[in-house]
Amino acid sequence: MLSRLALLLLVFTSTHQALADVVTLSNGDRITGKIQRIEKGKIVISTEYAGEIKIDWGHVTALASDEPMTVQLADESRIYGKLAGDGRSLKVLPVEGGQERDIPSGDVDAVLPGNGLQDKLGLSGKVNLGATQTSGNTHTSTLHADAELVARKGKDRYTIGGVANRSSENDVKTASNELAYLKYDRFFTKKWYATAQGTGEHDVFKDIDFRGTAGLGLGYQWIESARTNLALEGGIDYVYANLYSQPTQAYPAPRLALKFDYYIVPNRLQFFHMDEEHIGFGADTSSFARTQTGLRVPIWTNFLLTLQYNADWNEHPPPGFVHVDRMTLLTLGYHW
Repeated sequence: MLSRLALLLLVFTSTHQALADVVTLSNGDRITGKIQRIEKGKIVISTEYAGEIKIDWGHVTALASDEPMTVQLADESRIYGKLAGDGRSLKVLPVEGGQERDIPSGDVDAVLPGNGLQDKLGLSGKVNLGATQTSGNTHTSTLHADAELVARKGKDRYTIGGVANRSSENDVKTASNELAYLKYDRFFTKKWYATAQGTGEHDVFKDIDFRGTAGLGLGYQWIESARTNLALEGGIDYVYANLYSQPTQAYPAPRLALKFDYYIVPNRLQFFHMDEEHIGFGADTSSFARTQTGLRVPIWTNFLLTLQYNADWNEHPPPGFVHVDRMTLLTLGYHW
């Protein structure tokens, strides 16, 4: 009786292991689990012993999926089948029959579990906090918070976010501002997309009771990979600015934007830069711009440290105000 139970247990264990997806690395390591997805040059495999593991595609010498997955190609076509291959190509055996396809890794846009012929919702985001407090001869305090959520489903991408800063010295307020933004992108090719966006801003120390922008434009996702991302945008916004000491301004303004990030050391040190400009024409308009530049350092799982320099520029500040506001930040954040 015991021998039969042992035999059944052995068969069950062998079957369970056989059903696992297998990824073999260039150093000889063999990882078994469940492939969750392949995108931006990385394979994400879920294991019982270490949770989700992210592996650079270039380090893979062999892989095999037990169950069919959906492969999305660079031309946006999709194939549903079982996978095999290595870091140079992906072999797909279609479920609906037909000859096995050998696809160069550069032609693979993403791999999703199951029959993903229907677009699935993907979410990513971040939250960052920074604060300082001093007491004694000088009493100062600062608080910074920013958050962003990005949802992507098929050709549609939605972004919502906000930033807030507070500071005081000897109980006298020295900074008080908020910025919120909302954005929608519709891709009509792999790289080109139409965009619609709006912002709302309040900043006492820039003489802004409320400044809002809304407009349309075109974007180009020049690079999108695990290591490098670069997007350029241009369009026309309508600007409405209610100022404390000057007449209200309302005018159309061309908008230019750039968003770039690059892992100097893969998965260890990331450089990023964001720039957005609105160009005003005429005496009753004002050009303005905001930039963010910095470094991100992952420290543990999804937590990261960010060292960031911000500069906000205003072409025609009110009397007594300067053209550029600068801020250097060190924040602790969480991203997913």
